[in-house]
Amino acid sequence: MKVEFPNVPALMDDHKGSKIEIWPVKSNRASQMGDSCLRKLVYYRTSWNKMLPHSVDLQYIFDEGNEQEINLTIELQKAFRKNKMQFISQQQGIHINGTEISGRIDGKIVYKNQYFPTDIKSCNPNVWENLRCTEDFEKYSWTKKYPAQLLIYMYADNEEGGIFLLKNKSTGKIKQFNMILSHWLDYVEELLQKDKQISEHLERNTLPDKMNDPEICKECPFQHICAPDLNYEGIDFENNPELESNLKQLMHLKPMVSEYNKLDSKIKPLVKGRSFNCGNYLIEGKWVVKKSPARQAQEIKYWQKDITLISKEKEGKKI
Repeated sequence: MKVEFPNVPALMDDHKGSKIEIWPVKSNRASQMGDSCLRKLVYYRTSWNKMLPHSVDLQYIFDEGNEQEINLTIELQKAFRKNKMQFISQQQGIHINGTEISGRIDGKIVYKNQYFPTDIKSCNPNVWENLRCTEDFEKYSWTKKYPAQLLIYMYADNEEGGIFLLKNKSTGKIKQFNMILSHWLDYVEELLQKDKQISEHLERNTLPDKMNDPEICKECPFQHICAPDLNYEGIDFENNPELESNLKQLMHLKPMVSEYNKLDSKIKPLVKGRSFNCGNYLIEGKWVVKKSPARQAQEIKYWQKDITLISKEKEGKKI
């Protein structure tokens, strides 16, 4: 008797392929607003029906990520109940008045009468190990967009604190990244301006300039209609001692950014709302108030510090 085996992997590939769909894009998605290519964001609104569908392999990754995040949500709820905490507002839509930004929040953690908009992601173990602080999200093209997404959720709900949870797909362990809205207001303003720029291009029926960046453009679903001016063959070499010196200094300073931000986060709560001397340092500041478009009746208030190093001659150097 001949044994005929089914080809299960092929059946699964067909099943995954049937799930690949392209839907109309009627707003500026929070999950995409951190993208560095403004032209791509305009294409999402004007040419969504011309997008190249993603691969079956990528559909596997998307489905696995969704399952991981659903499972983590269930485990979070169990853990929170034991500690008199809550995880609420799951998949609640967000809106910012005066913008076309939209999205759905994974949920909000309720802790000591505070509400923390929360975003959940999963990733492979190697990426998980390499992400240790919010600055590390710059390491990968897809993680660069993560902070923007959570900040938009925080801004929409006028919440000062937000939590980003990252799950290791292999071990199931999670990392927590805390974000303070007032520390990122310049970036939030940049995102709001990006939303306005998209609207202006839609009104004028124009497109932003091309990026022409091989690393960014090669994975873009609109590359076939954008036709960026790329040259993947060979690398030009330039003899520019001044540029080389600046690049060397840049790479030397890069690791210090993370350390600076960590120290700054420790200092901020100690000097908030105060003006005083500490050793050779004069610490001053002022309260800055900005209205929240999400809730017109509420305002965002934060302390803008100013630290000056005082020399013996009483000539200060500001930090």
